[in-house]
Amino acid sequence: MLAALREVLGVTAEPLAVDVQRWSLARPARSRTAPHLLDGNLGIGVAGDAWHEGPRVEAAWLSGRSLGQAAARV
Repeated sequence: MLAALREVLGVTAEPLAVDVQRWSLARPARSRTAPHLLDGNLGIGVAGDAWHEGPRVEAAWLSGRSLGQAAARV
């Protein structure tokens, strides 16, 4: 998976650290009301199922899409 991602992104450097967790074991501790977090001043954005209506693949995708749209407006 990492090799495929590096190829798609055109990244040649090796990562400093890699961690993978099965989705079924990755449950958010709590949900948030906002679909994502974006701090334009710091250049930091966070998205995922914990940021958009609970632990579902669709929620993670919607959160990432929302963050991408917001970042494009900054």
